[in-house]
Amino acid sequence: MELWKLFIHIFQATPLDLFTWGTYYLTNGRGETFRALCELLPHPFWDGKLWLLRYILQKAITMKYADHTDPLCPLSHSLVESIPTLRESPVESGMSQLELSTFALTLWENTKPDFDHKTSLLLEKLREPWVEQKPYKMPGTNNYKFTLWTDDVVAVRKALDSLHQDGIFDHDVREYYTGYLCSINKCWDDMPPTSYEILEQWDKAAKLRRNADVERNEPDFPLSERDEQKRLGYWKSPKCDPRFKKFIFKEENDEDLDPEKEDCKAQ
Repeated sequence: MELWKLFIHIFQATPLDLFTWGTYYLTNGRGETFRALCELLPHPFWDGKLWLLRYILQKAITMKYADHTDPLCPLSHSLVESIPTLRESPVESGMSQLELSTFALTLWENTKPDFDHKTSLLLEKLREPWVEQKPYKMPGTNNYKFTLWTDDVVAVRKALDSLHQDGIFDHDVREYYTGYLCSINKCWDDMPPTSYEILEQWDKAAKLRRNADVERNEPDFPLSERDEQKRLGYWKSPKCDPRFKKFIFKEENDEDLDPEKEDCKAQ
């Protein structure tokens, strides 16, 4: 329940929206992972941007594995709004789909979150443990899936706490979390979902929608982003890592890595 309340209040989204763009969690041990995740959510670094939280968690995953595909995320909304070509279909823009997708991907590569100052500092902190320790070899052929473990969440927490020690943030993760809980204590019971019955209903509806999406071969994006991402279509560019398409369209299934939406509801 806490996970849902925090996601809705902080990001105006649900936990289900985090587990998109190829992000999975292991059903075994998910409770520990979700509890660790709850403490990260109120940190001001995210600034209410769910895509940034997902991207940083995915970067933490990639750093511990050799030859893992790098994550992608949406283009800046302000950038898309400022360039008419990105707001139009290929027909309207006079570009082919391949040209539009390559243009969008090139823009992303030149404006990606890594270039932001605080983000670059955080990513550097995440890299530090792997300077001397050799990254692990990915088992099987799953080097395109972003499977979230508790230690990935902990790695991000340690990196944020290290930035606090460097004076970048005023408080550590725990202090931001406890301060947030104190600030919303009086309205906690009124924050949605207000009961497990309501959560069950939401979960059922989400699962039906997810199954329908799979049947229609819809890409693995949050519903709020789907139309734009389908129009830009990073994966249609020859510059795009072909593994991106694999996880966006779930071309290979693995039951152990299936982010079942109903598993979120217990938290």
